[in-house]
Amino acid sequence: MPRARVQSAITLLLLVVLVARLGVFLSEAADPQAAAFVPLVLVQATVQPAPTATPTPSPVIPAPERGAYVGVAVDLYESSDSGDMTIEEQVGWYRGSIGRDLAIGLVYADFGMPFQSSRIRRLAALNVVPMVTWDPVGVEGLDLQSILSGEWDEYIARWARDAALVGSPMFLSFGHEMNGDWYAHAGALNGGGETTGFGDPSEPDGPERYVAAWRYVHDILQREGATNVSWVFCPNCDSLPKATWNEPINYYPGADYVDWVGLDGYNWGTTQTAWASQWQNFEQVFDHSWGGRTLSTLLAQIPDKPFMIAEFASAEQGGDKAAWISDAYGRIQTDYGRIGAVIWFNLDKETDWRINSSESSLQAYVDAIAGSYWVDCVPVW
Repeated sequence: MPRARVQSAITLLLLVVLVARLGVFLSEAADPQAAAFVPLVLVQATVQPAPTATPTPSPVIPAPERGAYVGVAVDLYESSDSGDMTIEEQVGWYRGSIGRDLAIGLVYADFGMPFQSSRIRRLAALNVVPMVTWDPVGVEGLDLQSILSGEWDEYIARWARDAALVGSPMFLSFGHEMNGDWYAHAGALNGGGETTGFGDPSEPDGPERYVAAWRYVHDILQREGATNVSWVFCPNCDSLPKATWNEPINYYPGADYVDWVGLDGYNWGTTQTAWASQWQNFEQVFDHSWGGRTLSTLLAQIPDKPFMIAEFASAEQGGDKAAWISDAYGRIQTDYGRIGAVIWFNLDKETDWRINSSESSLQAYVDAIAGSYWVDCVPVW
């Protein structure tokens, strides 16, 4: 016990003794015979340590009772992707230009980066729920097996503790678009369709290794108190390679490890000459998927979770972007009632995906989300 606590305990003990002796003295004065029967009891004094602050658990972020939350990507790093606008300026622009509040702000983080506490708090302070896409990329030699081997335990635990103290509920999409072939955590790059290198020999190694890594990371966050996190399982609308083993459902970590299901997809228009991209409407992007019906299939395969369109946008080149926006939000409202959140990739990156890439596109977006179906505040504060 530290010296200061010993001294405090001794002082308190002496005080108890004096009070007890005073009680005996008063009893003797009132009744000398009764005083003989008054015992002197010494009470052991203990000093309890100050309570340690712990994160307050938050429930899973609920889907709206009707309609869908509106969200956009926010440039957390205030770079040229957003025209060097601060987080506050980006949210302020949205509110001023769209005439609505913003429910969800999508941001990105790579492994190896510390949790961006101050920036995430700034976003949450604007009453915008952060959605962090956290990908195990950006570090040489990083793959799913290195996570499962415990090489990243200390980093993940520290990230989790910081996330727990952010002061806001948040969505977390770990290792998104895993059914593509462009990220280090992709199933295609972590065993693919082989069955002899990991786990159950009847299951494809790539998806099986991904599921194991997701659960591993999830359990660390839970253990470190990051109960303010709602987990979003988020494949891509197209699988590359196109193979049965690489279908999105094979990567699903299970109902106990997932709170929401998301899907990413883009209308690239004619911007990508290398692979001859073509103009596609919303349904072709999300429910066509090279002859499959990715969105409808996932909705049927996972009936017990709320859904979101976690990333989507349209290019200007190759068609009418304003009409695309109107059609997309209209289809979501009329044909896909289980979609509870829709997040536009509002950055100028591979092409100008932003809502305001043209005046007509901006006006189409304003008109598309003007109705009460579109929810601009998550009821978590």
